[in-house]
Amino acid sequence: MNPSIFMWISVAQKPNFGLSIITWSFKHLVIACNILTPVFAKRWPLAWYALAPLFLLLSDAYADYTKVDCLGSEKAANGFVYLHGWDDPSLGYHEKVNRKILARIAAKTDSKIALARGHGRCSKGQKQCWQMTTPFLVEKEWAEIKKAALMCGLKKDWGIVGFSSGGYMVSSLFNLCLKPPALWLISFGAAENRRFKVSQAKCSQLTLIIGDKDGVREKTLSYYKKLKKLGTQVTYKEFKGGHVIHEKSLLEALEK
Repeated sequence: MNPSIFMWISVAQKPNFGLSIITWSFKHLVIACNILTPVFAKRWPLAWYALAPLFLLLSDAYADYTKVDCLGSEKAANGFVYLHGWDDPSLGYHEKVNRKILARIAAKTDSKIALARGHGRCSKGQKQCWQMTTPFLVEKEWAEIKKAALMCGLKKDWGIVGFSSGGYMVSSLFNLCLKPPALWLISFGAAENRRFKVSQAKCSQLTLIIGDKDGVREKTLSYYKKLKKLGTQVTYKEFKGGHVIHEKSLLEALEK
């Protein structure tokens, strides 16, 4: 094992916002180990080789997964940016399942999907999500979403699909009239971010998709009716199920 292995600790996963005390302490411990690695590895090689994997494991556990991943064909011209729901900072099981669904969607539609990551914290700091309490923060996340699109080769014709917390980010973008190039957004399992009023009736096209057993179904339906009265371009779809990304419903929405 190369003693310089500490230098490998993921740059792509470094936090972009406030570190917890534990994270801060570990970060500086890693820095110290980088400096002392040659001495430590030379004098106590067995201890070094035994402890290095543990430090790497801890680094993954305490780092927020902010890396932008891409799905689909590199040759595809169209696609969308996906906004995840509340997630474990190290990329949780639920989102890994969602990514499998999205990979199938990308193959079936011959499109690219940029998997952007939120830069906020929710649930008392335990979950990674999207910053959307003020217009400034929404615009900050919007800038990162556009960067994610470019990183995955989406330039001219791309929309946005959001799930749960990502769906509330979608409603924030829609209400503030922050438009993707393809002028369409799809929200799964989310209602309205009520902090922002609809700024323009004719902005983008919004599709709200919700399970009939989803806990926010009534709020989503209420949001739809409100948007309809305002004359916005909005569509409402229901499927049988709960708080999930419904593959068939998403395919149908993308085909229109």
